[in-house]
Amino acid sequence: MQSQSDIAAKLTDLEPKSYANLGNYKFLKQFVRDGAELNGVLENRANIPSLDIRADGATGKHFVWLFPEMEQFVLRYLLTGNNSDVPKYLKNGELPTFRADDDYIDRHIKREIERGSDKYSSEKETHHGIDGIRFVGKYPYGSIDYGFIHGSFEELKTRLENVEAFHNDYSEHDIPELNYNNKLPIEEKELAGEYLGSVFSLIPTNAIINKTICGCGATTLELNAPRHSIIIEPNVPVIIGKEQLHPNIIGVYAYYMTKI
Repeated sequence: MQSQSDIAAKLTDLEPKSYANLGNYKFLKQFVRDGAELNGVLENRANIPSLDIRADGATGKHFVWLFPEMEQFVLRYLLTGNNSDVPKYLKNGELPTFRADDDYIDRHIKREIERGSDKYSSEKETHHGIDGIRFVGKYPYGSIDYGFIHGSFEELKTRLENVEAFHNDYSEHDIPELNYNNKLPIEEKELAGEYLGSVFSLIPTNAIINKTICGCGATTLELNAPRHSIIIEPNVPVIIGKEQLHPNIIGVYAYYMTKI
């Protein structure tokens, strides 16, 4: 247990960080809006949880206070990539009123272990001559680094036996397997003739077709399909040509020339 004087001293140390609240919040919102991997170090100083974000190319340190609503948002994003409904944040100079228990980090590590052995890493590490491990939880959209932990992984599991795992509202079961693996299932087909119509009577939905060659009739196949479609072409002459061949379509385009 931490003494009240220790907590008071750590709170004093944290106060300067609180004046960067809005800047860090904007950084997080842009980060998740772009769908970037969210990698951070979880801390619990003065019983105020925070995630120090480690971003490639970012200058300075960026962190967010993990009050309960923000904590659930971060876990949801890490698991599913859902970046909607970012919680309201604190004003500059404000510290969260929420206080976590002393075993906050241990409860999260217990949660990581219960997720499965393929969802975390526990590499051996020596820090200032002391042997231990670095425990990292792995997610589809980032990771949580729990820092250096004294002792072996077996010793850690023994310590966690009487610790209740942290509960969150999201799990891997909430997302499809292809989202977790971050890749689509692949099926190869060989053209039986000259055109794509020899393989598909209708181009499948929710699919990416890698034609490998041009002029195999993919656009024509979709134009003749019994459904409404929006087809994007990079060149205006192609749109005009298709419009002339297919009077039932509407071609939308514009010419743009820069002034010299």
